[in-house]
Amino acid sequence: GDTCQGGMCGAFTSACSNTAPLACLTVSPMGGLVGSQFTADASCSSDAEDGAAGIPLQYKFTFNGTTSDVGPSPAASYTLPAEGLYRVTVEVIDSGGLSSFAAHYVIAVAAGEEVVVTTSNDENDPGAAPGNAAGTPLSLREAINYVNANTPPLARTILFSDALSAPVTMTLGGLPPLILTAPNAAIVGRPDLPLDFNGTHDDCITLSDEGQKLVGITIGNFTGVGIKLASTSSGSQVAECSLSGLPTSSAYGIVAEGTGGRIGPRNDLSHFVTAVRSTSPFYRYLVDQNRIHENMAGIFLANGTSTILQENLVYANSSYGLQAVGSGTCSLRFNVFDDNGGNGVSGGEMSLRVNNNLFTRNGGYGLTGTTFASLSHNGFFSNSLGDLSGASLGDTDVLGDPLFADANAGDYRLLRRSPCVDAGLDIGLDVNDLAPGFYNGQAPDIGAYETPYAGRLP
Repeated sequence: GDTCQGGMCGAFTSACSNTAPLACLTVSPMGGLVGSQFTADASCSSDAEDGAAGIPLQYKFTFNGTTSDVGPSPAASYTLPAEGLYRVTVEVIDSGGLSSFAAHYVIAVAAGEEVVVTTSNDENDPGAAPGNAAGTPLSLREAINYVNANTPPLARTILFSDALSAPVTMTLGGLPPLILTAPNAAIVGRPDLPLDFNGTHDDCITLSDEGQKLVGITIGNFTGVGIKLASTSSGSQVAECSLSGLPTSSAYGIVAEGTGGRIGPRNDLSHFVTAVRSTSPFYRYLVDQNRIHENMAGIFLANGTSTILQENLVYANSSYGLQAVGSGTCSLRFNVFDDNGGNGVSGGEMSLRVNNNLFTRNGGYGLTGTTFASLSHNGFFSNSLGDLSGASLGDTDVLGDPLFADANAGDYRLLRRSPCVDAGLDIGLDVNDLAPGFYNGQAPDIGAYETPYAGRLP
């Protein structure tokens, strides 16, 4: 059960136990042909109490509508059943019965629609194609050129050969930017296969048509733009990508210029001038479940229309967490803005709907704005200039230490004694993953993670 050591739960410490396990999941490979197998591995999961006592965790996997029995094995293998983007989930359970979830994408490709990168060299041979008679390896650039040239684009999913064993760094700088123009095309990466852009100041990878996907790509060593969603893009998605700029560069992580799409889930962006930046128009984007940290600025939105920011962790950026300017609307729900050097959120004149967010330890205000279409059920703590500017705090807001598990280590789960447990507003969003119901307890929790607790300890 949950007890409190020493009679108190200090600010941003994990003095109260039992805490839920920290679920973690990897998938290998992240993409493959229909009928091939992939393995989901949760051995990277951990638990503070059981780990110290040497007690093994229990695991339950769900894929394509089938859930395994609870057992001690941290890995499970599955067959890709049909073409499409799938989500595999693990529930990690500790000896006290507490659990947490982790999820990962995997992509199944129909035979004949795959294009496999077989060399880490940045080659640009005219007419290069997969499986040509000369046996010449195919580079990422050549694979993109081949997919773009297909009319109609039948071979549209780019994968990386298993023969490119880690660690391999692909140096792509020095040639024109990589632009994917084929509609509904996808590039599926490998987290152990980073793309090194050799300090280029160009755009690294651009999605420029409808329905495109970039999944599981790791990008570094550039001073321009990591991923661009061009003005001609719509309905595209960037997910599970890891982008890191050079600490002294003027690089941007993701720049969105299209007419809608999704940035998320599970991207990690650090060391940029701005991690996620929009230029007008920034229409109908969902930015969700990303970790945005240690940048100069977190997110910049201009003239948003129905933009949703949901379940993001925006922390330790030297300037603001989010700055919104111009007209339009933006919904902020279930985010954490912590320890940013400036304001957690600067709303400007944009109309904001702000519910179930945490604004903590920011160097400016927690939240500023002039127009709030909805403002309730948020948490505020230790913001240097004040919690809220441009509106008044309400009876449903929580003021005080949210009791994160370990904020200084980037763990923004709530301890069971947190005043933010069961303190949120039900907005009809399922924040409970595969657990029953949209949330646990009497109401959702405030913040980016729903706790497994049935209620808050007094």
